[in-house]
Amino acid sequence: MVPAVAFLPQCIIVDTRRTGPVWPCLCRKVPEKGNSRVRTWKTNIQEQENVLIMLYRIKTYYLLAMACMLLTFAAASTVGAAVKMPAFALPSAVDGKVVKSSSFRGKAMLVTFFATWCPPCRQEIPTLKKLQEEFGDKGFSVVGLSVDEGGPRVVAKLVKQEAINYPVLMADRATANDFGGIAGIPTSFLINRKGNVVKRYPGYVPHALLVKDIQSIL
Repeated sequence: MVPAVAFLPQCIIVDTRRTGPVWPCLCRKVPEKGNSRVRTWKTNIQEQENVLIMLYRIKTYYLLAMACMLLTFAAASTVGAAVKMPAFALPSAVDGKVVKSSSFRGKAMLVTFFATWCPPCRQEIPTLKKLQEEFGDKGFSVVGLSVDEGGPRVVAKLVKQEAINYPVLMADRATANDFGGIAGIPTSFLINRKGNVVKRYPGYVPHALLVKDIQSIL
């Protein structure tokens, strides 16, 4: 989810062309004044501090990433009692035509709330496209509900840029509230053919888990 993004940090690239060791002493080799033949190791204190801060941040990012993965699996909650999917009638981000939830009657659905500015939301698009390709002809559809406040133009641009193959609609606050409130994005809901919400996923969800759950309701 957005407050704790489920991304691993970038790798550290160590420049081996440096004249001094980078780790563990974090020094650089410089000539001593007055004698060009004599070279000594002089510690760069600021460099030490910067690298230690960087390592601390990387450790923090890794812990956050692991926590996000664990929370995703733990929080992918199964809805016990039959909960009907809230009805909606929302404009398409592409052409503005109103799409009603009733048009998906008899289909299994994965309804996902997202935004164009949300990194994990962008990360899940290839997974959602693949699910649409795999199960679209089996009575299933992904439905993207954008919570972007900048209007449909920016969303339509993303749809074109990413060649999104599933319906993308512009959600309003009432729709988000009807789904129980959306505290963070992405948040997705798995709907069975009877129109009941069977699972809620907070955050990015791995493709394999979604495939397993979708197959169980088709």
